[in-house]
Amino acid sequence: MYQIRCTALCCVVLLLLVQPINSSNQIRKVDVTANGEWNYRDWHVENLGNSNYSSEVISISEPLKTDINHYQASVVMDSPWPMQGHDLFHTCHSPYNTENTTGTEIWRVRGDRDSDIEGSAVVDANDTVYFGTLGSDSSLYALYPNGTRKWRFAADGLIWCTPALANDGVIYFTTWGNLNNLQAVYPNGTNKWTFYQLDSSASSPAISPDGTIYFGTDGGNIFAIYPNGTKKWRYSTGYIVMGSPAIGGDGTIYIGSMDQYLYAINSNGTLRWRFNTGSWIKGDVSIANDGTIYVPSFNGYFYALAPNGTLKWKASTGGSIAAAGVALAEDGTIYVGTEVLRAYVPNGTLLWATDVGGQVYGTVPAVSADGTIYVAAGTSLVAVNPDGTEQWRRALATQWMHGPPSIGRDGTVYVGSSSGNYGYLHAFGVGPLKAEAGGPYTGALTIPVQFSGRGFGGTPPYEYYWDFGDSNISTEQNPAYTYAARGNYTAILTVTDVEDNQSSDTTSVTIGYPPPQLQVVRPERAFYFFNIKLFPLPGRVFAIGPITFVVNASQVDADIDRVEFKYEGELMATDTEPPYTYVHRVHQPIGQDVWIYVYDTAGNKNSRLFTIFKLW
Repeated sequence: MYQIRCTALCCVVLLLLVQPINSSNQIRKVDVTANGEWNYRDWHVENLGNSNYSSEVISISEPLKTDINHYQASVVMDSPWPMQGHDLFHTCHSPYNTENTTGTEIWRVRGDRDSDIEGSAVVDANDTVYFGTLGSDSSLYALYPNGTRKWRFAADGLIWCTPALANDGVIYFTTWGNLNNLQAVYPNGTNKWTFYQLDSSASSPAISPDGTIYFGTDGGNIFAIYPNGTKKWRYSTGYIVMGSPAIGGDGTIYIGSMDQYLYAINSNGTLRWRFNTGSWIKGDVSIANDGTIYVPSFNGYFYALAPNGTLKWKASTGGSIAAAGVALAEDGTIYVGTEVLRAYVPNGTLLWATDVGGQVYGTVPAVSADGTIYVAAGTSLVAVNPDGTEQWRRALATQWMHGPPSIGRDGTVYVGSSSGNYGYLHAFGVGPLKAEAGGPYTGALTIPVQFSGRGFGGTPPYEYYWDFGDSNISTEQNPAYTYAARGNYTAILTVTDVEDNQSSDTTSVTIGYPPPQLQVVRPERAFYFFNIKLFPLPGRVFAIGPITFVVNASQVDADIDRVEFKYEGELMATDTEPPYTYVHRVHQPIGQDVWIYVYDTAGNKNSRLFTIFKLW
């Protein structure tokens, strides 16, 4: 009894020790998923602090330089979309026009294995498209402009980030889990170097004018790495650093931390100033042409700061979803996505708010040269006019989309999504009509084969025509069809657009045997006394004494070879003649699992688990 009391007292003390302190300054840990990953996808507003703020100025150097085009040309690749947020100021503003991009999907590509896409696609000077995946795939992909694969590089961990492209073509990205590295990959898809960053990272790297690579980590660190892969310096904050660094015209690095502070750090790794927003900062910082610094916080506000770290103004982003960053139009209009898409004038006044049909969750809009705003909203890509009216939308995914859109030289819009077990990169723009039949498909007699067809490019809407290779056809886009005979078939999908352009694609279909059919005729759901059924029972079988199993088995286009009965991995009986029977005589334990296996003469099998409750 004394030991029980001591144990109970220790448990109470332990619970008291691990309970969070009730303090407005408390920093709470983010949720952890079942497999131990930080829940990077949680963007709900948290009242960790409040809308109060404070600024700590350490030192101020020369005025901020704001010519982003001149500034970036010497460091980041001069390409359509070279990094997170397009540029070092994270404006998310493309210099290219998308007036001819009317919502036609011209191609989509998925990872080789189970995957998600959380970052943006980036586009180099040759219009090669790069994107990263997480999940078991965890790879960096390089695609030609038409969506065909150039190469795939297997990463050392999950790629949550958007890669960054240097002007020499080297691709930089961080990884989460496993080896926790910053990786540098040559343009040909081979590894240049790997830097061990101590902790996992979802932070998208940024490259400064002198080639230094900056990024944050889950350990609360901000790293500066030389182009040769060695550490320049490390600055420690109080908690996780998820966002991508923005780099000012004077080389100041701006990055937020989940310790509630926005940090302004000099290029030598010393603190210039920091600003407390009163809540977590998980998203990216942006810099306007006049030097104003914008930072979103998890208290439902985003803040506009002067280059010296003092507050200019703050504005509400709604009370349910926290912003992941802002996008800046050429005229200075600020776009922020949360539960709706909002536009603000540069003094913080709300210009308009529009429901885009889904939450803008952990992602940032992209703005084209013609002013169109592209936003991943819920499971769709939505194009919004500068006045807040919807231009078009395309439903893409079965899960919420978290990857920010990006824009190519020809106006192609890229965005990632996740459906089922795979992550997809979609390209929207102008392109030739292309049919995609999917497959290869495998099926069995008596079981319908589910076909999946798509049309890309051309001028939608499309008409679909399937030839299943056995003289039967369908005009559905995704038909389910049952073949009458085993064998190998070639199915052809032909897609026709409204201008009568046609494109065809072929795929292979293999039809084999279905699994043998297995039916347990006896015992029924009832109470048995020495093999005699006394009365029915809902949902289970109780037995006292031996109980007899009677099984029917059949197969299409083949015979049944045998039926086996196993208990705890031991073969108890084999029967080769119908009806297939076995008398189960095991007394204990009460709950007993009997496995029944049926084999046909073509080598196929099926199985069923049958549970009985034995009282003796």
